[in-house]
Amino acid sequence: MAKQAECSRIYEDREAIERKHLIDAALKIGFHFSFSDQIEDKEYRDYVALHEAGHIVAAERCRPESFVFATVAADQKHDGVTFIVGEPDNAEDLLRKVIINLGGLAAVEVVSGEVGLGSSQDIRTASDLLAEYYVDNGSAGFLFPDLEDYQISGDLKARLEHTISAKLGELMNETRKIMVQNYCHLLDVRNELSEKGILTYRDLENLRDRKGH
Repeated sequence: MAKQAECSRIYEDREAIERKHLIDAALKIGFHFSFSDQIEDKEYRDYVALHEAGHIVAAERCRPESFVFATVAADQKHDGVTFIVGEPDNAEDLLRKVIINLGGLAAVEVVSGEVGLGSSQDIRTASDLLAEYYVDNGSAGFLFPDLEDYQISGDLKARLEHTISAKLGELMNETRKIMVQNYCHLLDVRNELSEKGILTYRDLENLRDRKGH
């Protein structure tokens, strides 16, 4: 990553590596796009920033200090990225990760009343996490340690899908409540991210200090 950051510094003809060069390196290595690929359309950028702000606010409330950075840079696969670190330690922590994953969808719904950008991918990822929760942890009568290793009956698969769907609805309601309870902070995060194009955990700390959230 240091080499990539140095390349960005040289390209911009700067005397020293700056924070944005390091972030740009992380984006290129981890997500294959650049900080320079910012969304130019203001209305669309605000929309994407709101989605990412939802992930950020959910992370703050569910897994403090897990947020690293978010950006509204875009490529063919992403309209924005929120980078969260840390794998779930237990079953309950995995559920908190589901809430973080649903944060973008909930934020757009609460603020605009619309289905958010990336909703299908977020729901799919959340459903996969819940399948892991039920299968790996033997919850709700599902005792298989690894779903892919077993041929399960149609009835059991249908029961698993129904259980996942019900839990997904429950967690989505919890996520909406987080957005409502932190509505002003959510909008502040959106505005800051849209204006700067990128938001790090230090930026978030500074924002909280300034706004008193």
